[in-house]
Amino acid sequence: MTIGATELPAGPCQSAAARYRDEFGWSCGALDTEVWIRLAHGAGAVAVDQPLAGRLRTTLIAGGITGPVIDCPGRPGYWVFLVSGAGAPATRSALSAFGCSYRGGRRLIDLPPTQSGCGPLSWIDPPVPDTPFPLLDALLGALDHARARR
Repeated sequence: MTIGATELPAGPCQSAAARYRDEFGWSCGALDTEVWIRLAHGAGAVAVDQPLAGRLRTTLIAGGITGPVIDCPGRPGYWVFLVSGAGAPATRSALSAFGCSYRGGRRLIDLPPTQSGCGPLSWIDPPVPDTPFPLLDALLGALDHARARR
């Protein structure tokens, strides 16, 4: 005797994970109200509190550097910049001095439309197919200029 199973339609997070896998080749998963990427070796994510994150983005764009940026609502809100290049201990220390945190390759990072306690994550700058993440060193260099722009 077999028991038939009904396939449920994919929810928004499951659909988003499938799209990220198909469009970008990312290693993504989803469960209920969360979708995430398992960062590849050599990739990372830098969390930057507002308002520094906005100034950092402006500085990066002025330097011709673009890449995916995620808005994580909350008090305080913060943005996550997806980057390439390994985070050496000295780099992580430098980021900490700016009040930023770094998560390196093989770690899970929440992606839009994950639901946080303060609302859904969303893209400030969505990823672009076949476009690599900006270099971590470029982001670190721009942080110094962004902090000075208060």
